[in-house]
Amino acid sequence: MSKYLLLLVCLFCVLGTTAQKKPAKKPKRYGTSAPIEAPPPKEIFVTVSQSPEFPGGGAAFQKYMLQNIRYPAAAREELIEGTVTARFVVDENGRITRTTLLKNLAGGCGREVMRVLAASPNWTPYRHNGKRIPSVFEMSVKFRLYE
Repeated sequence: MSKYLLLLVCLFCVLGTTAQKKPAKKPKRYGTSAPIEAPPPKEIFVTVSQSPEFPGGGAAFQKYMLQNIRYPAAAREELIEGTVTARFVVDENGRITRTTLLKNLAGGCGREVMRVLAASPNWTPYRHNGKRIPSVFEMSVKFRLYE
């Protein structure tokens, strides 16, 4: 048994939804004609009816991460510790898309977090007034070595 253990997965900051909407355009003026009005802006969601959720809830997500993340060998050999912070979108079908690393570590730690997120089962997506909408999440994973 390796003398290194992994204390992992402190999930922080589950961020709210961001409806991906464009701002309304200003009326255009051509010569002396009356302004042409832009279409009315799309609805901006401040609150949602149902938050996105990993199958089984937050505790199940932590368990999934603990069971699937492996401390990269290069990071272990170089004694690299720290936190990887990732941002991802839960789309209207519950798939994790557009994963980006906000904070990364050397030794392949960020790649490992992205690998496990990409393999994640579908989530229950955000719902507002019965309509599924994409949402943004942020999470942090702590990599620590112990003897």
